[in-house]
Amino acid sequence: MTSQNSSESEAQQPPQAFMLKTKAGQWAYEIHIDGELYCGGAGYESQFDAIEGAQEAGTLFENMQLVLPMES
Repeated sequence: MTSQNSSESEAQQPPQAFMLKTKAGQWAYEIHIDGELYCGGAGYESQFDAIEGAQEAGTLFENMQLVLPMES
């Protein structure tokens, strides 16, 4: 029973939207569901534009988590 409960809790993770900066200086997003790439978009001029794109693409998902890159 424990392994089944673990699988169920993993399947219930909220979708995550990752913001990425390309080598060309543009921004992109990737939406992952249960750790797997679901969809993405690229060519945004700013991180905020990419966030808006991810939010529009993720309107079907509840509780989508936004994952921003860390500044070094």
